[in-house]
Amino acid sequence: MRVMVLVKATEDSEKGVMPTTELLDAMMKYNEELVKAGIMTGGDGLKPSSAGKRVAFDGPGRTVIDGPFAETRELVAGYWLWEVKDMDEAVEWVKRCPNPMFGPSEIEIRPFFEMEDFAEIVTPEIAELKPNHAVVTVPFRKEITNHLASVHAIALCNAAELAGGMMTDASIPAGARWIPKGMTVEYLAKAKTDIRAVADGSAIDWQTAGDKIVPVEIFDAGGVKVFTAHI
Repeated sequence: MRVMVLVKATEDSEKGVMPTTELLDAMMKYNEELVKAGIMTGGDGLKPSSAGKRVAFDGPGRTVIDGPFAETRELVAGYWLWEVKDMDEAVEWVKRCPNPMFGPSEIEIRPFFEMEDFAEIVTPEIAELKPNHAVVTVPFRKEITNHLASVHAIALCNAAELAGGMMTDASIPAGARWIPKGMTVEYLAKAKTDIRAVADGSAIDWQTAGDKIVPVEIFDAGGVKVFTAHI
């Protein structure tokens, strides 16, 4: 389970008050414990909102707003990215954190959306399946769109993962097993129609063991390539 751990800003952090040497040492030790436990995958402190900007959206309009921003309690002074078993484990780790501020402070834990969260609304269909080839279609629905009214990135990844996985299952030798190690993607264009994910394994040597790169391309209803993945 991936979570973002947010250190809420305070009046001191918004004034740019720097932590003491003692607090820095304590936080460094805490971060080392997180890394050794395999929990922390990233994180950093943020400068006060006076150094930031916001972009307000209203239809096609864009308005740039300079910091500082007034609502201190809603601002973020720092963050971690963690990989945990569940929210209970995240809470226990947060409780072990040194107080990141001089006075009262809060740390918020927010889970990421994962691909399985979209499983019920993506509703993919396997259109074609044979060794070295699979096609998965996903009908365009409001539930899988983002704020730009195009197909959400997670829905695209989900379709690519399904097409690549089904094609791999149909292509590997009997008795063989496979485990995905990762996926790199490229977003080429907005998809505002049904989408079609095509996995092609014709260039892959399935008879030997070792890492294999499974390519998947996703097209919109007009045949425009909108997304590629290598799994």
